[in-house]
Order: sequence, then C-alpha cells, then structure tokens
Amino acid sequence: MIDVEAESRAITERSAELTAQLDAGHPTVDRTQVREVAAESRRLAREARQARQRVAAQIATGAGAPCVIGRQPPVRRVRTDPHTGRDTDPLAGRSAVTAELIQYWTHQKDVVAPAVEASYREAAERTPYRPALVASARQHVSLLKSRETMLDEGGVELEASVARYDEAYVNLRQAAVDAQSIAGEAETRLTSLRRIEAEAVLGDGDTERDFLANAISSVTPTGLVDPATAMPLIPDSSRATPRAKKFAWQYESAG
Repeated sequence: MIDVEAESRAITERSAELTAQLDAGHPTVDRTQVREVAAESRRLAREARQARQRVAAQIATGAGAPCVIGRQPPVRRVRTDPHTGRDTDPLAGRSAVTAELIQYWTHQKDVVAPAVEASYREAAERTPYRPALVASARQHVSLLKSRETMLDEGGVELEASVARYDEAYVNLRQAAVDAQSIAGEAETRLTSLRRIEAEAVLGDGDTERDFLANAISSVTPTGLVDPATAMPLIPDSSRATPRAKKFAWQYESAG
C-alpha cells in the first residue's frame, strides 16, 4: 500500500532541494576591475570636457582654434544666454578634436569594453549554466502540475526559481553584448574624429580626390595621406624603424 503522506513529503523535499540548488547557482560578477577602469574613464571624460571648454573659450576670444574643429552640424540645440540672447557655445556644436577626447574614446575601446566583457565572461565560466539541473526542475514541476499539488508541494516556488535562474543567464549574455556595444560606439567616435582630421587636411570630400583621400586615410597602416596626390604615405623601408618596416610590408603584401 502506498504511503501517500510519505510520498508527498518526499516530493516536497525534492522541490525544496531543487529550488535551493537553483537559487544558489546564480552567476555573480566581480566588478572590481570594472569599477577601477570606470573611475579612470570618468577622469578622462572630465579632462575631455575641460579641454573642449578651453577650446571654446579660446575661440570666443578670437584667438583661433588650438586644435582641429569639425563642421557645424545642420541642426543642433542652441543654448542662449538669458541676458544677452547669445549662443553660449562658441563652437556652435562643432567637435573639437582634442588629445583628451581621443584619449577618452581610446580608453573606452581598449580598456573599458574589454574589462566589462571579461567580467561577465569570467562569471559565466566560473558558474556555468546547468542544463541538467534545469531539466530536472522542469520535469519535477510537470509532475506537480499533473498531481495538481503545485501549491502544497513547493511547485510554485520551484517554478519561480527556474524562471529566476534562466533570467540570470539571459541578463549575463545581454550584459556581454552591451559590453561589445561600448567598443562599437568608441570605434565609431574615433573614426568620426579621424575623418574630421582628414577633412581638415584633405578637404571635406566634395571632390573625387578628397573622397578617395578620406577613404585611403582610414585604411593605410599609418593613417597618413599625401594631400597633393591623395596617396598613402608609406615609410621609406631603407630608413624606417623595424616597426615601420613591418607596417610597410603589411601594406605592400595586402595590395
């Protein structure tokens, strides 16, 4: 004869065991390195803002720009002085390609993004997803539903625990994707800044030569283009350093 009460106790205990294993198996992210690089990123961002303010102040005095300035955007939000009605931004929305700004976005691409991605990857490797545990939990939930004892034998708590466990790893994967977007945004901004610098030397792309020069400047090993010919500048291998020789060889072999 089946002891119904003993069977129910065993099933309830199994529900509690599975719930405890799932709740204890969530990945945890060590954010120590991320906090360190984020603090440095904030410092670089402050320096970039201060550098832009210095450039704006110098332009406002009529002294000229101390760095390359981009073109004025066709549409921008204008902030005016409430007393004079004048635009409070001497740069008129243009980008100021300061060394500090380039350093900030380079840090985002080369340091911040890898650190964020590494923290999530390490968490997933240290506490990997357990498909067998999830399968057992779902099978147990199905048993409880067939017995119509979800509430009495811990099925509600177990089902919620399975959902939380899956969500933890979904969030982990999404966070890793978001980390990659940091690098993507930084690369986009750096490319834009390099284009502004190229336009300052080569033109704004209105002519065929300018268009080719701008395109070549983004793919040459040195990033330098002769304004007169719109051709890439390759170091003379007879006088180049070993590193420069390597760049020249790579470009010639790629061509």
